[in-house]
Amino acid sequence: MSLDEYYQTFVTYGGLEELSSYEKLSEGEETINGLKGKWFECKYKDRGIFVTNLIYLIAKCDKIFMLTSFSSTEKYPKYKDNFLGMIKSFEAM
Repeated sequence: MSLDEYYQTFVTYGGLEELSSYEKLSEGEETINGLKGKWFECKYKDRGIFVTNLIYLIAKCDKIFMLTSFSSTEKYPKYKDNFLGMIKSFEAM
């Protein structure tokens, strides 16, 4: 399965869109250390608290790596740069 196919399958059938409070905030493509990736940000209510989730799918050969980071929506802006720093340091061996 290609990165595009996996991304579409995950976004469509991954279960998050089934949540009544689900909202996709943004999405895009990015190269991380030479590896093609796709990402999206979303928010939804989990156990009474709104959370924001940043998910990257990165392809290498026949593998897809999923990097996920999330926090309460209230605190997400405080942690987003840290999340991005960790994601951008990813290297597949």
